[in-house]
Formats: sequence, structure tokens, C-alpha cells
Amino acid sequence: TALLFYLAERSGSGTLSVATRRHRKKLYLIDGSLAGISSDNPRDLLGHFLIGWGMISEAQLSEAMRIQDQHGSTVGQILVQMGAVDPAELAKALQAQAEEAVLDLFQQPLNDVWFHEDSLPADRPLTLRLALPALVIEGVRRRQRYEEIWRALGGLDVIPEAVPTPAMPPLSSRERYILFEIDGTRDAEEVALV
Repeated sequence: TALLFYLAERSGSGTLSVATRRHRKKLYLIDGSLAGISSDNPRDLLGHFLIGWGMISEAQLSEAMRIQDQHGSTVGQILVQMGAVDPAELAKALQAQAEEAVLDLFQQPLNDVWFHEDSLPADRPLTLRLALPALVIEGVRRRQRYEEIWRALGGLDVIPEAVPTPAMPPLSSRERYILFEIDGTRDAEEVALV
């Protein structure tokens, strides 16, 4: 958290490499803004987002990946060339993909963090310019909400169980009247006083 604020404040450029228990992500920063990401987590891949949002089919993604293997362009560029996705929609998906990949880091312990100043990949387009402070604030908010849910459930290994709805006693005629008269402008107590 503090490192991202620091890098944003001093307009850092380079690669922030972050390892979690299962995955490694790289955040590419240019002048203190998030310019792109890479991840070995399949959930962070662009194709996952595009299929999940219903923007492309699995067949279109497979075709784009086949073309990528042959010609080496990015999956996003290939999907645009195929006419499978609009360039403006692709830009939105790339932004959402990057944001979620960063926000995911706030949900788990980090094992290894390195910043390689002025080291950026030459083989990938770094077209995003996302504000790091806004991402950090959202990440902290999500982590706090995650912890609240964890405490309320008593852990994340809890499996919710369906329970039968308790039988409600029938409403009296006065209770039915009050319920009928509640219209969103008055609360139940105000209606009951009438």
C-alpha cells in the first residue's frame, strides 16, 4: 500500500514485481501511473474478462490465440482485427483487467515485492494510465470489507446451509391494514398512529 502511494508520488517508472502464495504479477508503471500488467494467474488474462463479460466466445478466443502463436501480436489486437471486439470496448476491458489484477493483491498476503526502476518490457503495449492512489484506496476498502465478512462468518471455510423459513403467524386485520398503508413516504409507526 505505502509503496504504491510512494511510487505514484515520486512519479516512478519501472516494473513492480509482486508474488503471492500462488501467482506472480508485474505492474508496469510510467510516471507514477499504472501503464499495464502481466500475471500468471489465468483469472487475470484478457480473454477471461472478455468471455466473462460476454464480449467474445471461447471459439473466438481460441482462434485469436492460434493466430497469436503464428504471428506474435497481442490477443486484443487480433480480436479487434477479427472484428470480434470494438477498439473502445477493448480499451475498457483492458482497464478493468488491470484494475482487478491490482485489487486482487489486496485480498491476500504478499510473499515477495520488488521494484525494478526504469525497467519496462519492450514487447508489450503499455497504453493505460491509471491513477495508483485511487486503486490503493479501493483496494484497502475491499480488504476491509473482506475482513468484515470473514469475521462475520467466522472464517472463509464456512459453507452456508439452507434453513427452512420459520412459519409466520397470520397477520391481524390491523397489521394487514398497516402493511397495506405503508407507501414509502410514511413508516410503519406513523401509519399505526392513524
